[in-house]
Amino acid sequence: EQKNIDKLLIERSCLRVEQRLYLLKSLGQKYHFDSQGYQKLAQALTQEFNYLLWDLPAHLLIEQGIADTLFNADVQVLVCSPSLASLRQCKALLTQLGEQRYAQRTLLVLNLLHGNSEHSLSQTMLEQHLGRSFDHVLPYAPKKVHKAAELGGSLLSEVHGVGRSLLALSEDILGVSQQVNNSLFARFMPLRNWYKKSSGKA
Repeated sequence: EQKNIDKLLIERSCLRVEQRLYLLKSLGQKYHFDSQGYQKLAQALTQEFNYLLWDLPAHLLIEQGIADTLFNADVQVLVCSPSLASLRQCKALLTQLGEQRYAQRTLLVLNLLHGNSEHSLSQTMLEQHLGRSFDHVLPYAPKKVHKAAELGGSLLSEVHGVGRSLLALSEDILGVSQQVNNSLFARFMPLRNWYKKSSGKA
């Protein structure tokens, strides 16, 4: 177990994806979650990077340290699939998030990338139960998703519908006007949570 989290550890642990994009991947879920260690890591990362993107599975939000990351994020992105279980999770999270502080935003995204099943709920039904409309919808595109996963490429593109949807989501997260075509993060993969800071690397 790593006791000291410093700049050297972060540099060694982060995988460079693009010139200004780094990935810190979890090596697995520990049976005993160390909230203090997680918070130390978060604090260290905020000193090194301008933007932190946290992918937080809903089942891990019972851990206080991880939940705090979502609740304190400048932009909270909740991804909902058209299932009853996902609807319940999103509704519970929206309730927990409650009132937002100044300049904090919550984006609600409907994920249809993998298609619907016979038990899937309609977008209208989901929005009625959630009490708000989806800010973005990721359309059904199984072939594009499979190809990107196989080749390790990005789904972000102006060529197809899912790419345009992800670009629009990325720009909305950054607060970029839809009229701006060249987004700074035009090659970002879909992300569920965005935590923004104003110093260090991008």
